[in-house]
Amino acid sequence: MQILTKYLILLIIIFIGLFIEQIFNFYKTIVFDGNTITLLVSLISGLFGFTVAVIPFAIQLFNQDNTNKKNDFLNKLMKKDKFDYFIKPMFNRFIKMLYIMFCLFAYAIFLTILETNKENLKSFSFLHQIFFEEPFYKYLITILFYFYMVLIIEFFIMLRNIIRDLQTLVFNFFKSKESELKELEENKNA
Repeated sequence: MQILTKYLILLIIIFIGLFIEQIFNFYKTIVFDGNTITLLVSLISGLFGFTVAVIPFAIQLFNQDNTNKKNDFLNKLMKKDKFDYFIKPMFNRFIKMLYIMFCLFAYAIFLTILETNKENLKSFSFLHQIFFEEPFYKYLITILFYFYMVLIIEFFIMLRNIIRDLQTLVFNFFKSKESELKELEENKNA
């Protein structure tokens, strides 16, 4: 319900731009700006590669047999309660992030195709008239901008969540190593 409310408010705010020409021009600039789309696609490509590389590495790491090795960090993470609480949701967020990146990438490609083929649509006068004449064109740009904003918001929320997951993982690693070093120090002194 909270997500629906958030995006409904965003939709209302964006549709106000239909009646104010400067805001509509801003929407049009954002939606069809080639530099913004290029930056977005570059960011998505890098993060997509990173995420795709991390998932198999993590699966391989967690699949190792650590019973005969002294690795407190992995042994603690592999306990059922930690695994269900931390690792499963992290993998689910990584997969959801891949899905959102794919949707955003496909949307950026769609916008690029739409922008580059705008002139070619003039040969199909009925299509050009439908899509690029004043009343429908404003609604089309506003709807494209809305979906663009929804995807961007979801993308950055997922990115923030994954950064928090990695931060927690690093914090747990340091905590585990600190207790391990403290234990070694106590064994030396004893």
